[in-house]
Amino acid sequence: RRALQENRASIEKATLVSLCRAANAHNDLQRVLAEAYAALRQSLPFDAFVATVYDPVADMNVLSYSVAAGEVFVDNLVGPVPNSLQGYIVRHRCSLHFDDLYNEIERYQGVQIVHFGGDTRMRSWIGVPMVLGDGRAVGMLSVQHALPGLYSEQDLRFLEQVAVPVAIAIEKAMLLQQRDREIAVLTAQTELSEALGRAHDVRTALEVALTALEKSFPDQVYVLYAIDREGTIVAALCKENGQLYRDLGVGAAIQAHGLSYYILCQPGPVRFNSGHELEA
Repeated sequence: RRALQENRASIEKATLVSLCRAANAHNDLQRVLAEAYAALRQSLPFDAFVATVYDPVADMNVLSYSVAAGEVFVDNLVGPVPNSLQGYIVRHRCSLHFDDLYNEIERYQGVQIVHFGGDTRMRSWIGVPMVLGDGRAVGMLSVQHALPGLYSEQDLRFLEQVAVPVAIAIEKAMLLQQRDREIAVLTAQTELSEALGRAHDVRTALEVALTALEKSFPDQVYVLYAIDREGTIVAALCKENGQLYRDLGVGAAIQAHGLSYYILCQPGPVRFNSGHELEA
C-alpha cells in the first residue's frame, strides 16, 4: 500500500511539474487546456474531461476544451454560463464531488447536467474552479467516469492542485490579450481619426469606420447608421457574412422601441452578451 501511495505521489508531482512548465511556456489558452487534459490522463482515470475559461466581467465562458470518448470538442460550452454543474462551480467558486451523479444531483435544485459526446451517462464526477489569488474564478476543470464511486477526496484535492497552474496560465494569457487589444484599439483609433479627416462625405466616413471596426472586431455583423436631428437615416452601411449592403433604410426614421432607438437613448455604450439580455 505504501508503495502505491509513493507511486501515486510521484505521478501527481510529475503532472504538476509538467503543467507548470506548460503554463510558463504557452500563451495559447487552448493549448494550455489541452496540456491539462494530456497531463491528467497520466494521473486520473476518466471518460470525459471539461475545461472552461470564464470571463467574470462578462459572466460568460470565452473558451472551452472538452473531450469525451476520445473526441475533442472546442468551444462547445462558450457563451453565457448555463445553469449547469460547470456554471455552478464557477459562480460559487466551489469544488463538487459526486459518487453517483444522477442519484445525487437532486440536492442542487435547478442545476442541469450538460451532455456532450454521446449518450453514456457519467456517474463519477469531480469538478473544481480555477481561482486567482484575488478570488476571481477564471474557469473550471472537471473529470468524469461512467462507473460510480470511482473518485476519492484525494482525487478532488489533486484536481484542485492542478487548477492552480492552469489558472495562472489563464491570467497570464488574458493580460497579454488585453494588452494586445488595447494596442490594437489605440492603433485603430489613430488610423480612424486620420482617415476621417480625409473623408469628404458621410458615406465615405462610414466606410472608413467599417474598415476600422473590422480590424478590431473581425468576423462580426456590422451595422452603421448616420442620422439627422430628426432621427432619419441619411446613410447606412451593413456587412454580414462578407456581404456589404449600402443605404438600407435611408430616408426612414429610426423606429421607436427598436434596438437602434434604445441605443440612441442611452447615455453611453451598450453591450449585450446574449439574446436573453435583449428579452429582459
